[in-house]
Amino acid sequence: MTLLMMNRGARLVLLASTLAGAGWTTSAAAQTVFRGTVRYEKVLPGKKGLNLAAPVQRPAAGIRVQILTSPGRGVLGSAFTDSAGAYTIRVDPPVEGAVVVRALAQTENTRVLRARDRVEWSAASAPFTPGDARTVTRDVLATDSGRVAGPFNIAMVIGRANALLRAADPSITLPRLQVRWDTVHTEGTYFNDRDGVAYVSGLRGSDSDEYDDHVIAHEYGHFLMASFSRDDSPAGEHTSGDQLDPRLAWSEGWANFFAAVVAGNPAYVDTGAADGRQTVLLEMDMEQDVEPGDHPGIWSEHAVSSALWDWYDDRQDGADSLALGFAPLWTALTALRGEPDPYLLRFANALAAGTGQRAAIAASLSARGITYSPGESPSAPEPFPLALESGASVRGEVNSRRTRRSNLFESSAHYGFTLDEPRDVTLVLKITDARDPAHADLDLLVFDAKGEPVATSVAVNGVGGAERISERLPAGRYRVEVRSWSNAEESRLNARRANQGSYSLTARY
Repeated sequence: MTLLMMNRGARLVLLASTLAGAGWTTSAAAQTVFRGTVRYEKVLPGKKGLNLAAPVQRPAAGIRVQILTSPGRGVLGSAFTDSAGAYTIRVDPPVEGAVVVRALAQTENTRVLRARDRVEWSAASAPFTPGDARTVTRDVLATDSGRVAGPFNIAMVIGRANALLRAADPSITLPRLQVRWDTVHTEGTYFNDRDGVAYVSGLRGSDSDEYDDHVIAHEYGHFLMASFSRDDSPAGEHTSGDQLDPRLAWSEGWANFFAAVVAGNPAYVDTGAADGRQTVLLEMDMEQDVEPGDHPGIWSEHAVSSALWDWYDDRQDGADSLALGFAPLWTALTALRGEPDPYLLRFANALAAGTGQRAAIAASLSARGITYSPGESPSAPEPFPLALESGASVRGEVNSRRTRRSNLFESSAHYGFTLDEPRDVTLVLKITDARDPAHADLDLLVFDAKGEPVATSVAVNGVGGAERISERLPAGRYRVEVRSWSNAEESRLNARRANQGSYSLTARY
């Protein structure tokens, strides 16, 4: 290398020339360049379910491609495809011997694995030998006939969701996720927040979800809520018309809304099969303020998702005068990260504070039967949880016996109090009446701001009995639950575990 420096007053000019053979560049002749396009077959939903007879080819954008030795499968080079599914991989030194081009169902933060053995789903070319060629073109197609295309569609949906998140927050760091999908996975589609894994069903004879973009994005929405905000949902089954625990309604409603934004369609569709034929299992239109058969309120999954969609979209109708886009809603969601027991109205408070659109948000909620007064404390006549003042006695009724469900609004009652310093706390629950005194065993539980139980009283009891908690608790926020059910592993209860009763609850702290 030759350097020439000339100092002319305030100017410094640096000239450099690179000599051939100095090792500063790599000759193109010393490389093998692999190029091509990765595509997958996508099966589109129709009015009668998936149209399996007419898959369409789509580019596999943003997925990892590898050049592997064959046999042996050593990795010679890798890259991600662009938005058109195209890849370019340079291998240095030139490749000798047979190789394979393998495309993985893997995005920047997500890997799609086989549920049965955790092997990563992929599609590959046949082995070939580049020979003397220095530029080699090989395309890869993942087909539905081999049930390989589905994992790539899962990856594409998550890739679109990630693009949405980056537009809302360019500095976001996306946590890693495993998605487990299989043609023999029998446990349904759900997100397990305990191990951070999403499961997607592939049982085409009943309910395969690998091409249901709304369903895939819904589960990813749960993952994002758990990662960037807070999800205190009691989980369990949920269907249209349910009056759910508001935390469950919030969690599912957010996931529905997020799925609609990712899919670009407020008409949520879940396909499946019945009697050997493809069909549509679920349809939900978030453009409707109130869904037929629903009971609107903070307990309604549809009320949550449709309100969020109204605040997001640019179509104004009825009480919907907002067109905020996704970024303000994402900001409000992340603002709830430290908030215990998040639900729709806590989110509305954060959104109103961030956008100043208090009146419009209140009008939108009113169209869904929800009275909301932003800026006031509490912001609703019946907030969640209800305030529990020291020295006060409150009365109520809980009932899981009628529905045999643990996650409904009436199955438990929730109260809250805050300690500004450590104090002795005494809670007394008296069971005062019941329709069936033989099934009136109510329990009393206290949870801290992290959602962890700090005290319980769960004696076998009935009408005339009482549950009592006396504890010294540190400063903080607490939730008290009066529960009508016991030992539920799922939201469905057997007759022995479901109860009903009226009560009085007194607190001193």
